[in-house]
Amino acid sequence: MVILYRCDINHIYNITERLRKKIKQIKIPKYESIHITVSIGAYSYESGEDIDDAIKKADIAMYQAKKAGKDRVSIYGNQ
Repeated sequence: MVILYRCDINHIYNITERLRKKIKQIKIPKYESIHITVSIGAYSYESGEDIDDAIKKADIAMYQAKKAGKDRVSIYGNQ
């Protein structure tokens, strides 16, 4: 999960997509056949919002990314 403070959808997508691609590039010595992928759920947190609600929204987005085929980014509220 990724929670960013007051970011628009394009900025969230750019940050999380760069992170996803960097993780995919990770090589593990002695285990070159292993490919690491990540499903990222992201949400933009607003001032005064309950942090537990923000975490739940990012978690929902993460499961949406996994359901869509893994190794993806999903942003809560951007269906």
